[in-house]
Amino acid sequence: MPTPSSNKILGTQNPTLSSLLNEALTGLTERVQDGYTMPPGAYVSEAFFNLEVERIFKRDWLCVGHVGQIPKVGDYFTLELFHEPMVVVRAADRIRVLSSVCRHRWAPIARGAGHASAFSCPFHRWSYGLDGHLIGAPLMEQAAGFDKKSCRLPEFRSEVVEDLGLIFVTFSDSVTSISEQLSGLCRRAREEGWSLNNQVVVQSLEQVNRYNWKIQVETYVECYHHIGGHSTTLQKIMPAAGSWCEEDKGSWTVCHASLNKDLRGLSESELITVETFAKESFPDGVAGHIVVIYPCTLVTFMNGGADIRVLAPLSARETRSTILATRRREHAESPGFAEWLSHYTATAEVINKEDNDINLMQQIGVASSRAAVGRFSHLEAGAWHLAQYVRRRVAQGDA
Repeated sequence: MPTPSSNKILGTQNPTLSSLLNEALTGLTERVQDGYTMPPGAYVSEAFFNLEVERIFKRDWLCVGHVGQIPKVGDYFTLELFHEPMVVVRAADRIRVLSSVCRHRWAPIARGAGHASAFSCPFHRWSYGLDGHLIGAPLMEQAAGFDKKSCRLPEFRSEVVEDLGLIFVTFSDSVTSISEQLSGLCRRAREEGWSLNNQVVVQSLEQVNRYNWKIQVETYVECYHHIGGHSTTLQKIMPAAGSWCEEDKGSWTVCHASLNKDLRGLSESELITVETFAKESFPDGVAGHIVVIYPCTLVTFMNGGADIRVLAPLSARETRSTILATRRREHAESPGFAEWLSHYTATAEVINKEDNDINLMQQIGVASSRAAVGRFSHLEAGAWHLAQYVRRRVAQGDA
């Protein structure tokens, strides 16, 4: 039933959104066994998406990348989050997330990724140091009262979660430190060998997915879909029935993929896939820990490295995804690494396509006038956790 905290949104002037919110909030349950999906409208409504932007994405922490993308001082990459162009740069003192909008006439001071000793606007050649301070403004001598020393690029609040090597940014001044929120995950990363802080990025891919961000997160955090979406790939190696999810951690959740105990009958290429993805199994036969850091950071700790997915929701039906693969430095520098990476790339492309294909079908189906809420399996507890998180956040009202 709708919670008391939902009163502010139930009275919205948009009756369609109000009805959708009421439907979403009736899905709040105490157990996954009683759980329902979010209503179909939550995956196609731009009004609902805009509410998510204001009450989720602009109030929580969002991952923008991994420290391995910018290993040296001067290394940078750019991105845009909710119409805010940003440049993530390793400055002399620390990693910073700066606005990439020139303080003069608003042209971007950086594009793409690369290395720089300073940033220079292509419009009038105003230049900025790696810390954002203005260091050059040609032909501004006659601008009365212009003070170059007081001009700098705005900086967004950011943190690096050291044990994970992940860089986060937030639009909120009051949200609790992401490092504190993820302290339990970091402790396990140290104690159980998941740590990514000293790993290198060995592969990077960016794609725009034509489906809602929640569809991608929900698929990522459950192995139930292995029986269908990955029936000829992951199901043979990490069968759905062997997976399980822990209790919700508040800021993150985890699903465990178990390695098939009987690999007899696999083809040579399938055995290579096992070697590539699951040779270094964790205790208790766990092949991989699939973690969602709310709202939309996805990490699979597997085989001495990780698959990291940094999502940037663009609209109700479109999401930009940056996919990073990290490995231990000693592995990346070993003689057989090129062959391993070739196998990894080929297999990852197949699995990624399988997920994309099924998610595209879901987006088509969820837009149908006949679509309705669905029931969760116990194997989908992680997806239920995500739905519960979204429900709690959209019900919070004005901060």
